[in-house]
Amino acid sequence: MFDIRTKTLMTVSVTLAGVFAAGAGIAQFDLAPAEGGTTYSLGMPPVYKGRSGFELQWYRPQSNGQMAAVFNLGLAKDLGSPVVGIAGLRAEGYIGTRDERLEGGGRGLFEIPSFLIGVGVDYNMRSDSWDALLQFDLPVKRGGIVG
Repeated sequence: MFDIRTKTLMTVSVTLAGVFAAGAGIAQFDLAPAEGGTTYSLGMPPVYKGRSGFELQWYRPQSNGQMAAVFNLGLAKDLGSPVVGIAGLRAEGYIGTRDERLEGGGRGLFEIPSFLIGVGVDYNMRSDSWDALLQFDLPVKRGGIVG
């Protein structure tokens, strides 16, 4: 369906979007408290958290294997205190390619952030189907790869 140039352009576009989606860090310009600077409270973590990721998958419906690559973007909300991480809701959408065709859909999850687990549903637009979803969310490092 897509030629190699289109696939390459889509891959480069998704990769660049992920790299440039992260904002530049803002440095602190105040003096240290011992030198007369102001001490700022770190406050509470945000209740709403943006999420993004890139997945490489191997999909095997029958005896033939199919490779997939998808970019996902979502929003997570803590239920209760974000410090404790006892429960949360997450919604995300994804788009990419599988078996040389466009792949897309959405997910809704109930998660327990402190245990890195969740359960929910996944809707796939190409096959117009709903599936159960169990997730184990193991970050590479705190704050993601780019911190």
